[in-house]
Amino acid sequence: MRDSRLRHYPVLCDPLATFASLRRAGLLDGYSYLHLSPEHTEIGWAPVERLALLSGTPCHDWRDQLAEFALHAELLGRKAFGYIGFDVVTKDGGTLPDRSETDRPLVEFVIPGETLTFTSRDVTHRGLGGIDVSRFLAPTIKLAPPNPSATPLDPVSASCEQAYIDAVRRGISAVSAGEAKKLVLSRYQAYDADFDPVALFGALQPPFVDAFLVCFGDLVAVVPSPELLLSGSNRQIATNPLAGTRPRGGTPAEDARLRAELAENHKEIVEHVVSVNTVLSELEPICARDSLVVSRFMDVAQFQRVQHLSSTIRASLAAGYNVLDALCALFPAVTVTGLPKSDAIKVIERLEDGPRYLYGGVMGWLRGAGNCRFSLALRGLYRCGSRSFLQAGAGILAESVPEAELLETTYKLSAMKDALASAVLPTRTPDGGNMKPYSLGITKSSKRAIK
Repeated sequence: MRDSRLRHYPVLCDPLATFASLRRAGLLDGYSYLHLSPEHTEIGWAPVERLALLSGTPCHDWRDQLAEFALHAELLGRKAFGYIGFDVVTKDGGTLPDRSETDRPLVEFVIPGETLTFTSRDVTHRGLGGIDVSRFLAPTIKLAPPNPSATPLDPVSASCEQAYIDAVRRGISAVSAGEAKKLVLSRYQAYDADFDPVALFGALQPPFVDAFLVCFGDLVAVVPSPELLLSGSNRQIATNPLAGTRPRGGTPAEDARLRAELAENHKEIVEHVVSVNTVLSELEPICARDSLVVSRFMDVAQFQRVQHLSSTIRASLAAGYNVLDALCALFPAVTVTGLPKSDAIKVIERLEDGPRYLYGGVMGWLRGAGNCRFSLALRGLYRCGSRSFLQAGAGILAESVPEAELLETTYKLSAMKDALASAVLPTRTPDGGNMKPYSLGITKSSKRAIK
């Protein structure tokens, strides 16, 4: 691979508008992503390497292969960006929640050959030469407003609400019988709706911890994640478990009442405390002595439709351990499984009406053994072919009320469904023309896949 080249542009640009401009020009065919985080915003495309594992074939050393891939990315002066699907813990291939397709990769990462990094002052292009990105840098984006006369979306398949209530009742019985101490049960909705990922990303309502727009082959995912699973830099790590939920209020007074109710509710507090204790016990064996601390405990994090109890945990890694060890210790997150994890996952597989695929997994990046950032694949939408999926869950304890847990998932799904309805194709591009359909082609460089 040729040496990369750096070029700085002292301009303030909109990352989504720039992504749309690059996409219209056909430069993002195949594999690309847009990642917004508090640390930085980045667009990546034209991968020089791709790792795709667990697409129907057993791969017991997928962690070792991912670690090797991340080290390779660091040697190239780049990062490995991608996702790990939830079902990697029990399956050898990804199956869509409605079982309409099987054998999709459960671990997929790319090393981008071209990146744009955005700050509040400038844009930096790192690439292999030959592309002048200056003409694609866009200062603002104007998306078409939602069409109020559009036909309401109806799912083509979904978890039945009554079936979910029954599953929660059986989950409560399982917890009461000692099969698990906590469960997280989810339900999905599937739509035969093709969406414009740029319009969908633009329809997302902050706040979010990380926001991802990922186009990997025929998988298009838009995920405004509320929960950081792991960030790591210079052997310092952090995680931010969320557990315990109430809806947002329609007025400031109602919002404050619900927030106070959340902070005082016994079931929600227990759910949060056991999640924090589990994270501490998972990290303790790989962290330096006395470095593991809860720096913030039981704050309330507010999002578009819901609010959660939130804690932040920080630590230093012990000698001999790296960020991938920390990721594997935390994955899958206790906030999307339950505890003990192995027992909870068995009950989840028995009670949920389909596989999770991406839901509850992670998206983010690794660079070598010392740097990473991964957030949970929650509150997002993803499309495989022309079918789009939403999924949401709720934490189940012995004192849970099934109808209340159903209502929690309804709040979460409603925000995603509204965003999907606003972005269903055909839409208009910022310049008034029709958006170019997303290409399913693979760039020449991305064919150099590691098997």
